[in-house]
Amino acid sequence: MSRTRSAKLSRYLEKQGRKPLLVAADMQRPAAVEQLKVLGDQLKIPFNPPGESPVAICAATRGEAKRLGRDGGSWALSSSSTAASCR
Repeated sequence: MSRTRSAKLSRYLEKQGRKPLLVAADMQRPAAVEQLKVLGDQLKIPFNPPGESPVAICAATRGEAKRLGRDGGSWALSSSSTAASCR
């Protein structure tokens, strides 16, 4: 899912009463990670900072979402055709 789609989905989920968390799992493009962080700041939606690998990031997201009182994540992954969501 693209960064802007992730942000739009997060905004939509927030309007539905959910508490999303933006997650950047694209480690190959640092500028894309920064763009997602900026979008999260603009929308006032928390951003889960990147980690050492996409698998590690996705594995740690549930704990981070719980710690922040969020429902789950809207993911921005390296493949624009791949999207995932967790609760």
